[in-house]
Amino acid sequence: MVTQFVAIFSDNDPFVPLPEEKLFKSELGAQIIVLHGKGHLQQEHDVFILPEILPFF
Repeated sequence: MVTQFVAIFSDNDPFVPLPEEKLFKSELGAQIIVLHGKGHLQQEHDVFILPEILPFF
């Protein structure tokens, strides 16, 4: 099965709360990836590389 949507969340994102993952899964059928301690996936949280997405390419 090919996943059309992958949603990446962080468990401490101040802008997109983790419970939003349920909406992405139910409405888009997205596969969910939850990263720990990455904030809003910004540079100040040292998020430069996301090896978790490589299996989707």
